[in-house]
Amino acid sequence: MIMLNIMFYCLCISFTGSTLCFLWKVNDRYNEDTIYDAAIVLVGVISPGDTKPVGGTDYNFRLSSTTSRLSAGIAFVKSGQAKSLLFGNWPAKNYDEGPIIRKYAEYQGLKENEIIIYGDVRRTLDEANGVKMFLEESKYKNVIVITSETHMRRALAMFNKVGIFPDSYSVEKCSYIIDWECFIPTVGGANKAQVFLYELFGYVGYYLKGNV
Repeated sequence: MIMLNIMFYCLCISFTGSTLCFLWKVNDRYNEDTIYDAAIVLVGVISPGDTKPVGGTDYNFRLSSTTSRLSAGIAFVKSGQAKSLLFGNWPAKNYDEGPIIRKYAEYQGLKENEIIIYGDVRRTLDEANGVKMFLEESKYKNVIVITSETHMRRALAMFNKVGIFPDSYSVEKCSYIIDWECFIPTVGGANKAQVFLYELFGYVGYYLKGNV
């Protein structure tokens, strides 16, 4: 029981999760002077919303906790650092994410020809293969992948495995400030450890299958 309590204590303090995520992250790889052909946003950023339109529009969806990657991709295009926003369509149970992302990007000011959906995807491996096929057909050369900081290592490994070596820009960056509160067990601390373990086990699983 003592060992079990020690283990749960270590997993529930933010110091553990923050340290593991900090060691797991990869540094951003992008050039501010480069104009990318596409900013690739990894999907899973939309949650189904209420059925009633919002504010007299057809904006009837809500964004998920990972929407910061979509916002960053849109910012790359609006700032002129990327020519287009590139992403796959995630078919969910009651909706397709691709058209909703397109709608949201248009609400944020992107033009129709700046938004590209390359095909259906259900996991990061599908995105790597789908992007490879698109790049081969479109002849795009300079691209940048945008996803969360903890997901970036696994995502880049999959893209590299299929022969794509994009630049990268991480969002949802983990802060690493240590103080006494970091050693108090909290739900947030446990969540940080969970996020790391999810990515670690996912990476190991794909490694054993030869996908990274």
